[in-house]
Amino acid sequence: MTETMTLNLKPNPELSSQTTELIALAEFYVVTTAEESVEASEFLARIQKLRRWIDGIYKDAKGPLATAKRTLDAQQKALLDPLAMAERTVMQRIVDYTTSQEKQRQLLERDARLAAERIARDEQARQAQIVRQLADAAQTSGAAAVALHAQADMIEQSPMLVMPVPVVMDTALAAGVQQRTTYGATVENLRDLVLGIAAQIMVSEYAISADMRTFLIETFLPTSQCSLSMVEASMPTLNTLARALRNDLSIPGVTLEKNVTLVAK
Repeated sequence: MTETMTLNLKPNPELSSQTTELIALAEFYVVTTAEESVEASEFLARIQKLRRWIDGIYKDAKGPLATAKRTLDAQQKALLDPLAMAERTVMQRIVDYTTSQEKQRQLLERDARLAAERIARDEQARQAQIVRQLADAAQTSGAAAVALHAQADMIEQSPMLVMPVPVVMDTALAAGVQQRTTYGATVENLRDLVLGIAAQIMVSEYAISADMRTFLIETFLPTSQCSLSMVEASMPTLNTLARALRNDLSIPGVTLEKNVTLVAK
């Protein structure tokens, strides 16, 4: 039997009225003296208390939904992950087979081309031999014999016209299944990538000596494809350093940000 979950999605009038009231009162607070700062901080505590209360209410209300979502996600994963693995396994076997078939097709086409070239060369040699036999015939005059020998040389030296011999392999995929090739990049050495980008920036944007340019190009192999857009700063790492080092943070291109907040206990 399918379990049905009933949810009350109507907004809470009490929460709505209190929120509206505090939002309206916040517009009237002006802090120019110590007394006004104390009064405003007391009001701030009311706002934060209401926020925590609302968070708690909705956290409790969404608890069953979160539990249900985790259950459904686990069921979905248990079904899809084995299917995805089976898909990858079968797909790889098909790709391996079609790749081997393509290599075999290329070898057959190469052998057919070489055989056609041998036949063409033999035919050229046969025709040239016929012409030379005519040139060597007793009734052929000297000038005619020279011309015939020149014609035979031309026949032997002329480029061969060999038409490609296509080889068609049997269809290896079911109807409706197409083979597609996609391309992607893998970073094997992040350090080399960063140095290549830095070197490209140096040689393309800065006035440097010829020796330095040669050193950068020969050492780090930068190309015009090396772009700063390929990398980005790791903000979690930078924020961790900022929290640990505070005013001692010293990284080129990075500034320390300070955000002051007030928390009511």
